[in-house]
Amino acid sequence: MSSLTFAKWKLPGADLHGESSLPPIAGMINVQQQTKTMLDEDDGLFVGYGFVGSPFPYRLQDMYDRELKDTEMLTAVLENDHLKAVFIPSLGGRLWSLIDKDKGRELTFSNPVFRPGNLAFRNAWFSGGVEWNCGVVGHHPYTCSPLFTAKLTADDGTPVLRMYEFERIRRAVYQMDFFLPDQSKLLFCRMRIVNPNTEVVPMYWWSNIAVPEIKDGRIVMSTNETYTNRGGMISKTTVPVSNGIDITYPVNNPHAIDFFWKVSDQARKYVCQLNGEGYGLIQTSTSRLKGRKLFVWGQGPGGEKWQEFLSADGTGGKYAEIQAGLARTQYECLPMPPKTAWEWMEAYGAMNAKGSNVHGDWEIAKREVEEKLNHMISEQDLESLLVKTKETIALKPAEELIVTGSGWGALENLRREA
Repeated sequence: MSSLTFAKWKLPGADLHGESSLPPIAGMINVQQQTKTMLDEDDGLFVGYGFVGSPFPYRLQDMYDRELKDTEMLTAVLENDHLKAVFIPSLGGRLWSLIDKDKGRELTFSNPVFRPGNLAFRNAWFSGGVEWNCGVVGHHPYTCSPLFTAKLTADDGTPVLRMYEFERIRRAVYQMDFFLPDQSKLLFCRMRIVNPNTEVVPMYWWSNIAVPEIKDGRIVMSTNETYTNRGGMISKTTVPVSNGIDITYPVNNPHAIDFFWKVSDQARKYVCQLNGEGYGLIQTSTSRLKGRKLFVWGQGPGGEKWQEFLSADGTGGKYAEIQAGLARTQYECLPMPPKTAWEWMEAYGAMNAKGSNVHGDWEIAKREVEEKLNHMISEQDLESLLVKTKETIALKPAEELIVTGSGWGALENLRREA
């Protein structure tokens, strides 16, 4: 049976101590606001579009400390016979943990503590799990804030976890519906962004998935080319080998770097990290979510220090991030038409592939993963599920509100009616 439960959970955590009392008018530095490029005329990236210079009207979350003490948080847990997904509504809806019950293994890097650092749009950010970033470039405004959280039931009886909020800079609404059908080996995440405005707005979305850094882990996705930033210039390089290094193995990359895999419009949209045995987490989506990325901290002392700084003392906290986004890179937003809804479906689960194929020739590795993924769920079936659940899930009203969000959306509705 599939279930949705809410329960208090204790873990070692630092205190956010609320928000700054001062408006953030001094501007900010964002490493992704890079506009120098060496690209081809058919790449078609919206480089520089949608950047903002300040978190205003949000206030900074820069009052936190580093002292770890017993902290109680509300969790929302979706569970069936194969998977257990644990969400934290008060922390931007973060998917904190995804457990493969068949093997008793955690699929994400699930941080043993909550310990923020200065890495997000409003300063406070923490590592681990799956983060849902909407609106503006960077770790989103609600990453350390509560989302409206509710529950409902799909037409077929499947319990649904809903989280939503109003993004104040874009003046847009995003809604996330999570469900785990009986006997499903995939967690489904049905996403919806609505631009209710009468003008085009720049829109950004990236799902950031932390996976443990492992020596034999390989990232597989459908591409032979990637965008990256080297020497202050956005350019392209080859996959899997670039400058003599197989960059699809996170541990091979000596320095912190982003790789935005150039996945063609016709290719299957997925990304995974698989170990030497061919086992690990895979994420796939419908076609709207066309971007895929790898971020690594590198193997130097700076990257290692940051990862340890964000986790429990002495644990290392080492991870890599595989990501999925609306645009091809994070140097851009996409123009979202007025009075429009953008929707897509994501799916997360455990892949069991043949290790020798995954870690052999690149074309064989891609073919192995895609064949196994098609057995889990075909591209057409995922697209059909997106269409089917618009009426049976996305447009259905919630049955019970569990957590209250910011309330700025209600104020915006009153403003528009005035």
